[in-house]
Amino acid sequence: MEGDRAGGPEAADLRRDMAAARAACERRIAHGRERTAAAASAFRGAILFARSLAEHSVAHREKLNALKDQLRELEAGLAEALSTQLKKESECKLTSESISNATATNEELRGLLLDQRARRDEFANVISHQLQAIEALEANVDVMGKKNLDEAIMWYNKFLGFRVVAGKVMTVSITCSSELEAIMGDISSLFV
Repeated sequence: MEGDRAGGPEAADLRRDMAAARAACERRIAHGRERTAAAASAFRGAILFARSLAEHSVAHREKLNALKDQLRELEAGLAEALSTQLKKESECKLTSESISNATATNEELRGLLLDQRARRDEFANVISHQLQAIEALEANVDVMGKKNLDEAIMWYNKFLGFRVVAGKVMTVSITCSSELEAIMGDISSLFV
């Protein structure tokens, strides 16, 4: 019985059950290893993918930072360009206003010049008329002066006895001294 125990049908069933259990355990272990290997492989893939995403993220962050720097430079350039444009527009406006003011001043000066020319022409006409009047008066004065001179010479000849010869006065004896004194008194009273 001892032999039957060691080698009996129950033992054989037990061995078979054990062998089947071992095979089932080995299959489960193999299947667990395969699942673990697959999980590890998937985990490694996920890690590689995450690392790749992280590297892309870092690369994109670097590109993003470079783009941000470029954007700041472009904004600074735009601000400078706008400032320059505003300055030029301001200068253009000031120049335009200056030209407008200069044009207005030129028009005003042109009007004043035309007024001055008209006044000059008017004064020239007045002066021309005055000169003509003066020339007429001088001609009249010359005629009157010559007439008065002739009358004076005649008077001197008649009453004083002076005689004018070739522009020189020649004295002749005075005959009427009392008459002469009266006339001279009248003449001197004219100058007082």
